[in-house]
Amino acid sequence: YYHRSRGTDESGMKQSQISKLSPIDQRKLFLANRCRRSYRFLAANFLYIKTSVDETAPPQLSHLAFNAAQGKLQAIVNRQVAEKKPIRIIVLKARHEGVTTWSQGLIFHRTIFTPNYRSMTLAHDVPTTEDIFQKSKLFYEMLPEWLQPMIRYSTKRELVFENPSDKDRRANPGLRSRTDISTADNIRTARGVHLHAFHGSEVAQWPYPSEIRTSVYPAIPNHPATIIILESTAYGAGTWFHTEWESAKAGEIELQPVFLAWFDLSTYSISLVKGETITPKDNEERDLVRRYHVMPEQLKWRRQTLQLRFKSNMDDFRQEYPSNDHEAFVVAGRLRFDRERLREMLERTEPPRAIGTVLPGRAFMETSSGCLKVWEPPTTSEQYVMGVDVGGGGEAGDASVMSIIRRRNRVLVAEWWGKIDPLLFARELQLVGLWYNEALISVEINNHGLSTQNELKQNYWNLYRWQYFDQIAHKYTKRLGWQTNPQTKNLLTDFAEYLILQGLTKVFSADLVGELMTFVRLGSETCAAASCLDDRVMAWMIALMTERMTSTLGKGSVLLESTKEGIPANVDPAWLPWVKARDLESGGDLSYHGESVSADGMIVR
Repeated sequence: YYHRSRGTDESGMKQSQISKLSPIDQRKLFLANRCRRSYRFLAANFLYIKTSVDETAPPQLSHLAFNAAQGKLQAIVNRQVAEKKPIRIIVLKARHEGVTTWSQGLIFHRTIFTPNYRSMTLAHDVPTTEDIFQKSKLFYEMLPEWLQPMIRYSTKRELVFENPSDKDRRANPGLRSRTDISTADNIRTARGVHLHAFHGSEVAQWPYPSEIRTSVYPAIPNHPATIIILESTAYGAGTWFHTEWESAKAGEIELQPVFLAWFDLSTYSISLVKGETITPKDNEERDLVRRYHVMPEQLKWRRQTLQLRFKSNMDDFRQEYPSNDHEAFVVAGRLRFDRERLREMLERTEPPRAIGTVLPGRAFMETSSGCLKVWEPPTTSEQYVMGVDVGGGGEAGDASVMSIIRRRNRVLVAEWWGKIDPLLFARELQLVGLWYNEALISVEINNHGLSTQNELKQNYWNLYRWQYFDQIAHKYTKRLGWQTNPQTKNLLTDFAEYLILQGLTKVFSADLVGELMTFVRLGSETCAAASCLDDRVMAWMIALMTERMTSTLGKGSVLLESTKEGIPANVDPAWLPWVKARDLESGGDLSYHGESVSADGMIVR
């Protein structure tokens, strides 16, 4: 604990002063410095909490020894500290995993060892606020006297660590640090206050979360010594906390998302009696064992809890004890797609094989900041279809999405998501489309999509044309792109529902399935639930319907309408010389993405 380069220890004492201390005092100084360096050491040896062996036994005092969930959080904090970053975490959790206690202990640790440090905790209701204050008060009261900082105030809402004596406070002020614990019912909570640490408990139940965020965040500097922790159970989809969680996952805010499942806590288990065996009885239990290695004792606890506490209501159980973040946010309303099918799809999602961006020359560059997630790179024998949903761009605008499926079996092979100007997005569409074997691109031309479509058609030829009957001209005409209206949206959702129920499509993207799980019926409308997104859903459904509208089932059937020269009829006339030159460069072979041209010039399987 001794810094020889400075000639002092961490408390500021010189070596000559330390040598004059008694062996007991030197030992205390050593322990104090180790507590200063390590929150885990302080918690395991000097911080006390109230615990109960079971619900019938009275609470007992025990040291704050981190459980698995708390240890996971501490490891993330240690990494952020090692990288000299401020601590920024948002936690989505199951019930009673000790996250509030761990968070409060971390802030207490910083406050009692850092001069002039101010921390604040907000809870959703008065009983929880009082409980958190009692935790902090117990932390202080159970510290050994030689480790306790001087305390001036200890009220129901604050602990102020400074000299209580008016006579010598100026000469010996103490830490001048404080921690405030209050209820999240005041939108001006942190106005005019300079904070170093903030802990928000059960944020999903706050009455004014957005206003409090606006008040609190500017009060905390972006410094490595500062802390922001938001933690909560889900309490439904479409809440401010849900939006903040999704923003953190997308990297749009500085908070690191941390999900804690119910099986992360070992206490959520019931011992088996002698001779008892537990085996998975349905697909969900089999998935829990296969994906998360859930033990028989945990399955037994899950079955009993589901039956006794939730009366077999699976949605309520998943909200309080989720296995993943998508099922935690239960939607209020009627889902458009079958809930169990979506859950099965979610269990079969996979991380992308690569994340990056496509460069000119049909080259792919891996980069963690890229917008394109790739599960399957293009192969020369395959044909691809791309559905596109265009957002407004900019920080305040909606995101734009491209969803690429393999035509042969409707497997999602790649997904692009990002906030970008609609005209610049056309360039990304061109690059990704060329990489995926000049994929057929179908752009939703509502709103900003028309700008993207007009820009894209200047540099790309394989664009989808929507055939419709013009009631004024009394003839069928073709328009570039896909136009979504109440009628065509029903086409999209009905076809997507059919494919999902029949298992005729495969989705690797957990983000897409997450949006499908918050896509609801509201009267005669189908849309994302309140404060949820459906950008990926729309792009994916457009890709599916475009594939359906440009191909039919059966051997020898026409895939794309064609001219006698073997050129697809939806090619812009300005691009015909380029397409013909491309085919001549290939030796006169008029093959079209793995398809052959028949004697009459039609493209067939």
